[in-house]
Amino acid sequence: MVCGPENLERELIAERVGEALPEARLFVSASRRDTLRAVSLEGVRVLVSLLASFDYNTLGFLRWVKEVSPATRFVVVSSVPLYSVANSVALLGVSSYFVRPVRPELLVRCISVQLGELGAAPSAGREAIAACAPDDSECRAAAVSQHLSEQLHALRYAQCVDVLRSYLEFSWECARSQAQIEADVLRLVDVVYDVAPESLRDDRDRLKATLRFKLSQLHGLYDVTCAFEQLVGRIFDGVADERARGVSDVQRIRNYIDRNVRLDLSLADAAGYANMSPSYFSKYFKREVGKNYITYLTEHKMALARRMLLQSGLSVVQISNELSYSRPSYFSKTFRKAMGLSPTEFRDKHLADTAATRA
Repeated sequence: MVCGPENLERELIAERVGEALPEARLFVSASRRDTLRAVSLEGVRVLVSLLASFDYNTLGFLRWVKEVSPATRFVVVSSVPLYSVANSVALLGVSSYFVRPVRPELLVRCISVQLGELGAAPSAGREAIAACAPDDSECRAAAVSQHLSEQLHALRYAQCVDVLRSYLEFSWECARSQAQIEADVLRLVDVVYDVAPESLRDDRDRLKATLRFKLSQLHGLYDVTCAFEQLVGRIFDGVADERARGVSDVQRIRNYIDRNVRLDLSLADAAGYANMSPSYFSKYFKREVGKNYITYLTEHKMALARRMLLQSGLSVVQISNELSYSRPSYFSKTFRKAMGLSPTEFRDKHLADTAATRA
């Protein structure tokens, strides 16, 4: 999101960002009120704040944004020299601070890095599903079928899971009854098996029966999503060797990590899978992926932790164990560092926000 009172500067930067990052959703705001509303409702990942000054009101505004959305990254452009506001910048956790004049190309590069560290922008599959009308399950199923076929052909595990998860999340949000949720879930089973290898299609009725039972026992979104993750895993196990299919080494490694994110997967484990020494693998992974191995694994664990907190009734200790952390206290510390809130605070805030929205 780009916000600031100067029309020319704001529009120029927004135009350059839109051209360089066409897949990112871009919000442009002239007022702090509109900015705060977008942060609250839309989930802004990177906020580019074009400031005339760095005064008390500015500090209050940025603190409010941080409180509402701890994961939002700040990129600040100001006329005030950094040395005079360094303490405030550090306390607010500003990711990047630029003093005017600044080239738009430099800002674009900075925003791109911030988005990369936060994880990929919403996938095309997720966007296609979101574009369907709330009561149009067939539209969502068709979007899943198209994008799942593409990602299975390319053997991208995380993207396959993401499109299925997106369908389920939107179904849970849009469905008006438990019966509608069950119908949507069973429709998704048919979509997945229709694009799966024929050797796996005999399991279709068995999975439907399992999911009907889970839903009858009021199992939540997370449990149902896990069943589909396991199905994608079986599909990947059943396809020809990834090397023979022309899958790149780095994609093959990412598939391995993404499929085993719940495990205590050390650098040595991943290097062994890649048939590399740990030191060479560390450099190779950073060069190819753009972040180091531990950062990549931790980000994926935290993303899964957020879903478990919001979509299941698991306790913090159970989630810590599920993600193979040796101590719940270390898991909570890692989560707080990533999200700015403890796991319990994160869950409680979500429940309170949901209740306020429905009121």
